[in-house]
Amino acid sequence: MSADIVDDEFEELRSAEAAVLAFPKMEKAKCRATMESSVKAQMMAELEGSKQK
Repeated sequence: MSADIVDDEFEELRSAEAAVLAFPKMEKAKCRATMESSVKAQMMAELEGSKQK
């Protein structure tokens, strides 16, 4: 019985560790997407500006 509890706790810790390790990757991906979006918005603004000249 206690071995099952230990196994369950170990799996829970393993899942928590995986989530902690995945967090920086997710944040990096969000940052990259934000930067790409910003670059595209800047390019569109420049294109609109050149059309108006």
